[in-house]
Amino acid sequence: MTWYPPCRTRAATWTRPRNRHRSPAIWPRPAWPRPPFRAAYALIGAQRALRILGVFARLAIRDGKPRYLAFMPRVWAHLQRDLAHPALAPLRAMLANVPAPDAALRERIARCRP
Repeated sequence: MTWYPPCRTRAATWTRPRNRHRSPAIWPRPAWPRPPFRAAYALIGAQRALRILGVFARLAIRDGKPRYLAFMPRVWAHLQRDLAHPALAPLRAMLANVPAPDAALRERIARCRP
């Protein structure tokens, strides 16, 4: 038998041809319908992105750590991807007037002091 590191032992046995009949028992199909799950996933992702954007602003303004502002465009892109879900249309409408964190806005945030 081939030796596998401990963390890969079980995963390696699941993919061997002799154990393929066990896959449904190991990874059962989800019992919940997919569209509500995807809507909830998008909602949680949007909440997380908004929280992270707020934390980055707080770190820059209160704690004097403006280097985190460089990550804002990436998190903003994640937020926009999550807001594209049809179930989040009301939240997307509420956030329609929030400006994207471009270079000028990030510079303004960096100059703010409490």
